[in-house]
Amino acid sequence: MFIILTFVFIFYIFYSFIYKNVVYRQKVAIGPMPLPIIGNLNLIKSPHIDLTKLGEKYGKVFPLWFGDRYSMIINDPVVFRDTIVKNSMSFISRPKNISFSLVSYGHINILNSEYNQWNRNRGLLKQYFTNNALIKTLSPTVNTQVSTLLDILKRKEKLNEPFKPRFYLDRINMNIILGFVIGKDLGFDLGDPNIMKLNKSLQDTIRLVSLGSPGDYINILTPFYSTYFKLFGSAIDEADNFMSSVYDERRAKYHPDNETHDIMDVLIHALPDPKERKCIVFMCLDLFIAGADANSNLGEWLFAYLSENPMIQEKAYRELVSVFGENGFATSEKKQSTPYFNAVLKEVMRLKPSLALSIPREVTEDITINDVFYPKGTIVIPNIYSINRSAEYWENPLQFDPDRFLDNEFNQAFIPFSLGERSCLGLNFANQTFYTIYANIILNFKFHPAEKVTYEDEASLVIHPKNDNSFILKSRL
Repeated sequence: MFIILTFVFIFYIFYSFIYKNVVYRQKVAIGPMPLPIIGNLNLIKSPHIDLTKLGEKYGKVFPLWFGDRYSMIINDPVVFRDTIVKNSMSFISRPKNISFSLVSYGHINILNSEYNQWNRNRGLLKQYFTNNALIKTLSPTVNTQVSTLLDILKRKEKLNEPFKPRFYLDRINMNIILGFVIGKDLGFDLGDPNIMKLNKSLQDTIRLVSLGSPGDYINILTPFYSTYFKLFGSAIDEADNFMSSVYDERRAKYHPDNETHDIMDVLIHALPDPKERKCIVFMCLDLFIAGADANSNLGEWLFAYLSENPMIQEKAYRELVSVFGENGFATSEKKQSTPYFNAVLKEVMRLKPSLALSIPREVTEDITINDVFYPKGTIVIPNIYSINRSAEYWENPLQFDPDRFLDNEFNQAFIPFSLGERSCLGLNFANQTFYTIYANIILNFKFHPAEKVTYEDEASLVIHPKNDNSFILKSRL
């Protein structure tokens, strides 16, 4: 038996190598040579950085094998638009793997669902997210959370305590999103064990989706990976239990004539059948996970860049004061009156986009675009990090320079989130929220580094500093 298994394994290695390097290469573009079984996974440690470096060698669009999954990496905004925007229906699907299935309850949510399911789910939420009047009704929630955070920062400033922003920015963004989704918040208690368990579940889920696992890509490992999660559970279980309990409480009180106060109410009214329970739960988790982490990422990097660029920090402050006053409270209604601060936010998002790599798409049919062949089933990954730093489209691309957005507000290479049919549904809400949070922090405090600032990225779907930077706050009031 051992000899037979050894022979089968050797044959599998040989077949994998020949298929990827001989059979498949006759049809597609040329990239780095894939190894048997693992493909090019050996080249990827920090995905967005390593894919950017590979793009410098292999071009604006090049193939890569993630284990047994053939993929195309896009490092150019024109190619991005020619594929995913102009040929949207050929790139409308998401790839299926174990990790994506776990965080979507079998692909029934928004983020990872198939087209028909996604189209229905998106339609249920689109009118809510695109209705500015409805979004404005959330302003009191946002303003209350910002005021609470400012009070915490004032206490830290009086005690002359260094401020590490990650926890507080994570928490305020989670609170705002939770208020939007289920009308609750987690507060700012550092020690509540239930909150810490929920937060850990969310962070581990983001990490699971970000980095995946060899079992997602290597066919021979997939059954073992699937069995492991069936036996021991997954990172999202705690968050699933939390959101499911909220659903059960709401569904028990449901009546068609009830008013809707938040996203979960809207979804229960639209999908009252109890069979839709998990669909509603995982749609809400989508909004919670994606929104909170992406918004806190912007704040962490804003602190980093402005702390080491005090003249830019001061210029942004003076503009905000001229609009809102020294004791004023910044709101997004006057966003158009602060072009320089808007440029600061854009420059942070350019250098450190929330999504370094756009959520992957899967090609639904064989298609050739600009002489590049995309076979059906190809995973397509736009590298937003690389696009936002391309010397072809940006002057001094690695320099922090908000003025570039005053001179060229609509650079086609500025892609802070994504493009196309499956781009960020809550973009307008996110923009209004983080404007209010970070404008008010700058109105109230100046800050400088408490220690050397690190700009090294954490390897994840959402780019955070590898170390939680520390800052000294000084009240401006």
